[in-house]
Amino acid sequence: MGVDIFTDKDTRLDQLSREDYDRIARFAELHDPEWLSRGILPTIDYRYTSREEIEHSMDSVNLSTIDFLRDEGFKITPRPPHAIGKNGKVLDGVTNPDIYINNSEIWEIKHRAASNPGRKNGKLTFVYNSLHGGKKNFRNVYDPDKKIGTGPADKIRIILDVGPHEINATNKEIEDYIKKEMKFNNIDEVLVIYPDKSLGFYKK
Repeated sequence: MGVDIFTDKDTRLDQLSREDYDRIARFAELHDPEWLSRGILPTIDYRYTSREEIEHSMDSVNLSTIDFLRDEGFKITPRPPHAIGKNGKVLDGVTNPDIYINNSEIWEIKHRAASNPGRKNGKLTFVYNSLHGGKKNFRNVYDPDKKIGTGPADKIRIILDVGPHEINATNKEIEDYIKKEMKFNNIDEVLVIYPDKSLGFYKK
């Protein structure tokens, strides 16, 4: 499941499939090099916004996800809360995913609501809603430096924070549903934070 293979002492690299090897290499690539090599915790880069601005926005729930990922060795840069054009006004039709990882890769953060038990009528609807809804935010991506929309993103990358609140599904059931919805929605990569705070990473 996810990246648990990193801690599986019975698994050797030469026993991995090419798909699993590529996934592990890609997951490592997402981490800050200083954290990987020396264990130095990366700082959160607030060049486009401030922590206080996020706290007072509709995206305040993202802060716990951002802090968790930083503690796991990811270099996070929160993007601006609004797509503001050169004229100082919000741009119509421009989408604005939440963060950069490693200063360049754009990711959207999605959460399971505390009121959502997980499985409804046999389906993990929060997974579908998160991936389907998250994909929409890559249609015409905002460039905060140029202050323009840049068209559809080359890659669709979503972070799904399942949350610590009670859920009626196992991590494996969530993983299987994520993989199915990734294929259905043509999502390139998903990073998932499970209720037990383990990380999963899946790629197309």
